[in-house]
Amino acid sequence: MPNIQAFGSSAEVFESIPYAAAPYGDLRFEPPVPPVPWSYPLDVRYETSCHQYSLNQELTDPSFQIYGSDDCLRLKLVVPLDYWTRQRYSERLPIIFWIHGGSYRAGGKVWYKTPGIIRNFSAKKMIFVAPDYRQGFDGFLTLLDPEIPGNLGLEDILQALKFVRDNAYNFGGDPNNIILAGEGTGAALAGLLAASPKTNGLIQGIMMFSGTATAPWGVRNEMTRANTIKVLKNCNCFFESSKRIKECLKYTNPSCYHDDLRNRDFFDYYDDVRFQNIYEAHRMGLSPFTPVMDSFRYWDAIINEDPEDLVRKNARVKALLSNAAHERLFNCKKIATMPISLKEWCEAIIEARFKNSSAVRDIFNVWYKPTNPEYELNVGTRTSRLLTFTEDDWVADTQHEGLYYADHGLPTYLLLNNIYGHPTAGANGKWGTDHGTDMAMLFESRAFFAPFGEYTAEELSYGRAFADHLSDLIAEFVKTGRLRIHPRFTRTNWAVLRVTFDKVQHRQYSAENYNFWRQDAPELAKLESNELRRMRDMP
Repeated sequence: MPNIQAFGSSAEVFESIPYAAAPYGDLRFEPPVPPVPWSYPLDVRYETSCHQYSLNQELTDPSFQIYGSDDCLRLKLVVPLDYWTRQRYSERLPIIFWIHGGSYRAGGKVWYKTPGIIRNFSAKKMIFVAPDYRQGFDGFLTLLDPEIPGNLGLEDILQALKFVRDNAYNFGGDPNNIILAGEGTGAALAGLLAASPKTNGLIQGIMMFSGTATAPWGVRNEMTRANTIKVLKNCNCFFESSKRIKECLKYTNPSCYHDDLRNRDFFDYYDDVRFQNIYEAHRMGLSPFTPVMDSFRYWDAIINEDPEDLVRKNARVKALLSNAAHERLFNCKKIATMPISLKEWCEAIIEARFKNSSAVRDIFNVWYKPTNPEYELNVGTRTSRLLTFTEDDWVADTQHEGLYYADHGLPTYLLLNNIYGHPTAGANGKWGTDHGTDMAMLFESRAFFAPFGEYTAEELSYGRAFADHLSDLIAEFVKTGRLRIHPRFTRTNWAVLRVTFDKVQHRQYSAENYNFWRQDAPELAKLESNELRRMRDMP
């Protein structure tokens, strides 16, 4: 392979190494199988990707203009080279195994650009791996039975992980220091795998950026099954026998589950309540198919119990978790221009998250004051208030998962990435760090940044300085399992590292926000729901 140089460092770059056989014909909708061994040179210089389930309105965005194929179970591998000799290092290097996000339906390893990888990973003597995996209907269809169990995308990632472990010595990697990582839904997938019985002893650490395994959007069994049935009916492949369904799908025209799904209106699962679908799309990017609990597979299960119990019981490796300082800022700006009052937005949250609980509604009214007319003055104030809801919600999810790791006595660190150091993102969000913009700077990839236009020279300058700090923290965590001069996150020390372009600061999160979003409000909603059910069941 050609050596590629960037920023004074160099690396060997392999864009598309097959880790499993292409799922054609009889292999379609089946778990991955190892690739056919090759004894001749493979051309792995060209980027590949899996089928995309982008919505029609997204296709004008360059980050979604990815054209996939079935022959996509491949991974990108970037191996650092010694600065002086331009040869591989003599010692075994740690391996970062990065899972892409994209709402479980879009994206790929093409988002991770080689110059950014070389600058922020190779230069710090870390091997970088990113697999593609089946997504959308291809990767997560399910009937929640052994024949069509779901989680094919997770099976792909697990196969890629084993492939990397088994071949680590061939590319100078340390098979005993593999760190799972991911952003968004990729972070959720990484978190699920890190706690799965299938990876015990396979990985040594986890890094989750803007996503967690226990987030409420991460695993949705019945929604995914219901949407699977809609697609099966659209493909004329819905029968009583799951085996017959799968045989039908293998040889039907794939346009019925690829092209037809690009219309957002195809799915009406969220349309029961006004604005609830907007809230769901805002939080999770409209994901009609997700991973599912597959305990019915017994020893073959990947997610053998509810994610809460899975992570609570099985957190077993060092953990680094982070948020962008202004998660979903771009969406908040869009919603602020819609005819939705803040009170109606709170109603959507209560419907989606808290079972329409009147007790939670009362707390919301005191906590966030959604009827305060000052918050409706203009688009700017509405955006700021919407952002407050979103930040509190997302950060509480991260704290929740972090506590499970910390409670096991594992080194656990929380980061808050604020590239420009601006607390409120500035006028019009110019200095905001939205969901994915921290990753855009880390990988120097416009794919994460596309909604905001091109980088300016000033933004790129800030971004590279920020990425230097973030990648230094990543390198220390990956290599040593610690952040030597930085505090760990525990139940008694809610420490967070605020990473900006010019410094890494020690801050403290408030437990009050976490208690509301992840303990008090869910418990109130559960108690109220149980009481209503009891009253309905009374004679």
